Amino acid sequence: MTLSANTVFHFTNSLERLKGILTNGFYPNYCLEDWSLVMRVDYEVAIPMVCFCDIPLSQVQNHAGIYGNYVIGLRKKSWAMQNKINPVLYTYPASLSEIFLSNMMKEIIDKRQTCRVGRHVLPENYLKFIEFMKPYEGRLWRKNRYLKRTVRFYDEREWRFLPTNTMGERDYTPVVPKNFFLNIAQMKPYREILQTKRLLFEPKDVKYIIVKEESQVPKMITIVEAIYKSKSSALQDIWVLISKIISMEQIKEDF
Repeated sequence: MTLSANTVFHFTNSLERLKGILTNGFYPNYCLEDWSLVMRVDYEVAIPMVCFCDIPLSQVQNHAGIYGNYVIGLRKKSWAMQNKINPVLYTYPASLSEIFLSNMMKEIIDKRQTCRVGRHVLPENYLKFIEFMKPYEGRLWRKNRYLKRTVRFYDEREWRFLPTNTMGERDYTPVVPKNFFLNIAQMKPYREILQTKRLLFEPKDVKYIIVKEESQVPKMITIVEAIYKSKSSALQDIWVLISKIISMEQIKEDF
């Protein structure tokens, strides 16, 4: 049994959202992250990203229970890596990686290329690096609240896509503080900018399209046909995509 899949999976919670991904690609969205380990104070920020995992299908039931039973799986090496999607780095309090990162924070004195995060000013490369950091375990923010239980993030095997700026110019905000993130009206223009940062894929990149129930497979077939006929895709592309459709019910029974 492999410890990781040769596929990266993105989980979502509705057929409509899965349809949106197939139609438009992935849009980055701001997600709340806990940077308390790195900043050495209680510190939460929101970062724009698209999240994936490489958990084998035989082990995805718990993950699906948290993030949703609608999934698209894409090829890890020929698509994910080419798009600079990166596995996150897990750390925990008093670990060497956490100590080194915190010491780096204290030693920062060159302010020539910096980015403001709340009251802190950080070098650009350091900021981008810690955007790939994740606690070994902690609280998970879902549907505008923290889950009551502690989640072991290490088990999620997360891969993360971070948008980039055009020609070195900052045309989106890479980090926003929690109080700003919780203000829907303030965040609206920030999210609109992210609409220009789509992560796209071709039919050949898709390995799995997963719906929650077996009864939804025919509807998903109809959706795929409608989307890719409108994109003038070759009929062969449509047939290949249809062959990738399975259900979470089938996975639970057969994987």
